[in-house]
Amino acid sequence: MDHWLEKLVVLFLWAAGAILAGILAFLVFYLVDSVGREEKIGLAIIKSHSFCDSYYLTTYQSVGTMQIPVTTYYPETYSLLLKLDEKSDWVPTSREFYSLSQDGETLNVKYQKGRISNKIYITKFWK
Repeated sequence: MDHWLEKLVVLFLWAAGAILAGILAFLVFYLVDSVGREEKIGLAIIKSHSFCDSYYLTTYQSVGTMQIPVTTYYPETYSLLLKLDEKSDWVPTSREFYSLSQDGETLNVKYQKGRISNKIYITKFWK
C-alpha cells in the first residue's frame, strides 16, 4: 500500500512541477516580449468597426446557505480594427470618434511591437 502512495505522491509532484514550469515559461516569454518595447509612430488603416451594446449581467454568490444575486452593469463599447504593417489590433474608442470614422480611413498611430511575438500594440491614435 505504501508503494502505491509513494507513486501517487511522485506523480502529483511531477504534475505540479510541470504546471509551474509552464507558468514560469509563459511569464518569462511575456516579460521578454513586452517590457521595454520601443514606441514608434506610423500610419494605420481602419479595417472594421465593432459595437457592443450595454448590458447587465447577474451572477450569484453563495453566502452561507443563501445565494445573493450580484448585478453588474457593462456600458456600451466602441472599437476599431486598425491594420498596420500587415498586422491588426482592436483598439477601444469613444462614441464620437467611432461615428466620425470610416473603414479605409488612415490614422496616425503610436504603437509598439512585441520582441518575440511580433504582435503590434497600438497605444494611441489620432486623425
